Amino acid sequence: MATISELLFKAENGQLAMPDFQRGWVWKRRNVTEFLDSLYHEFPVGSIIVWPTNGADGRLLDCVIDGKQRLSTLYAVIRGSKPPWLKDHDESAWNLLFNLEEERFDVATRARLEDQRWVSVTKACGGTQWWFEQLNDMHWQSTEQAKYSQRISRLSGLPSKEIFVSRLPEKMAVADALRVFQIVNRAGTKVREGDLILGQLSLKWPEAREILEKRLGQWRANGFDVPVEWLLHSMAADLDNRMEYDALVEAEGGAVEECCTRIVHATEELQNLLRDQLGFDPSQTTKFNMGLIPIVASRLRAGGSLGIEEDRRYLGWWLLGTLWRRWSSDTRNRVNEDLSVVNSDEGVDGLMRELKRRSEGLSLTPEHFAVKQSPSQNALRLMRIMTRRCGARSLGNGLGLAFEHVGDLAGLQIHHIFPRALLRKMGEPNKQIDQVANLSFIRHDDNLKLGAKAPVDYLLEYEDKNPGVLASQWIPKDRSLWKPDRYRDFLEARRRLLAQAANDFLSDLLGRPLKAF
Repeated sequence: MATISELLFKAENGQLAMPDFQRGWVWKRRNVTEFLDSLYHEFPVGSIIVWPTNGADGRLLDCVIDGKQRLSTLYAVIRGSKPPWLKDHDESAWNLLFNLEEERFDVATRARLEDQRWVSVTKACGGTQWWFEQLNDMHWQSTEQAKYSQRISRLSGLPSKEIFVSRLPEKMAVADALRVFQIVNRAGTKVREGDLILGQLSLKWPEAREILEKRLGQWRANGFDVPVEWLLHSMAADLDNRMEYDALVEAEGGAVEECCTRIVHATEELQNLLRDQLGFDPSQTTKFNMGLIPIVASRLRAGGSLGIEEDRRYLGWWLLGTLWRRWSSDTRNRVNEDLSVVNSDEGVDGLMRELKRRSEGLSLTPEHFAVKQSPSQNALRLMRIMTRRCGARSLGNGLGLAFEHVGDLAGLQIHHIFPRALLRKMGEPNKQIDQVANLSFIRHDDNLKLGAKAPVDYLLEYEDKNPGVLASQWIPKDRSLWKPDRYRDFLEARRRLLAQAANDFLSDLLGRPLKAF
């Protein structure tokens, strides 16, 4: 247990650390008044949960992982000013009044300030001397004076009230602390685990959040969505060959800063590699998944570069692992397995053996392309990569699609080979209409020209004009499949073509046929 005064003293003197989590001040006026009402009437107000952590000078601090809003409210109300640990705050929270007759709290207004029955909470928490000095000037009956004086005494006693402080074990694993944090915050604003870890790092490296968030913002602007958790896990893997946060939280501030510099540089080199070898471009946002962490680790282990052939092999493994959903569940264990393989010098061959052990096989099947289009669809992303890197040409003008073309209408767009309007008239469900096997990538201006034509009405014309354009987009040449009543057969045939092309492309990246692993 600790009194409110003791907690506030420790907080403003740095003995009780308030890490910079994602959320700053989120309480509304109702939250503030209800909390103070509970304190005043001695209702339960919960506990403050702290996690012992080393600060920048190595001194052990009690880091608040639950209770920041309550402590911020108490500081603002009792001290009458913004808490030093908050960048933003609702100023009405430190200008609260208490109604002596109704025994309720509310924000100050002109009318309430002119009413003697509304008193400043900040003033009352500073002691009762002011009250008795002005009591004679109050034209109240003696019974009212006694009642109000009793209530002022109770209000002035708020700083001496005790709040239970729950202290987590000093050596508690980060994963356990995260679980505690998420459990106690279920009813509040959702906070990511990365925010909690960033808050811990900020205690020993104050610029951590600002530097990392600025870099993440720059990457998003360039078309790469790198979650803060991905970056922190990569830093942990660099320090301890595992993606667990413990080594990162326990490291000294200087070591964390140096590690961050290495990972940021390695991440930017990986982005360049993805753009160079897989054709990723800024017009399409690419979200990093955890499967990219072992690639960063392998490149750092090799001094920053593996050589282009080995880089291509790692990218092939990553694409294949993503399509086989290797990191969609049990993510920590699987990435740690991959990191163990990387650190044992088994390289891509070892990673491929692990992938084969965990999946139904290595070669892609037509069923991989029997999925509905979505922004995060892995099969669609692979098809876009193949369009960029396998010599695909736009259906209308036959121009290659490896790079962006000049002009406002030259951007790459998704095209439904069998148009949506036609398929809807036929009664096809959306999951069939938007199936990846019915899509191709073409230039925007070509898409406008094609409109809602059935493939039987335009494919032959474009093939005659630009021989080989259909094969470049893995479109079946059997004209009977282009008719509306053969749509399902078309999908089946194109899925087979896409699967074969994908396996050939991945084999080329990996330097050997998939069946050879």
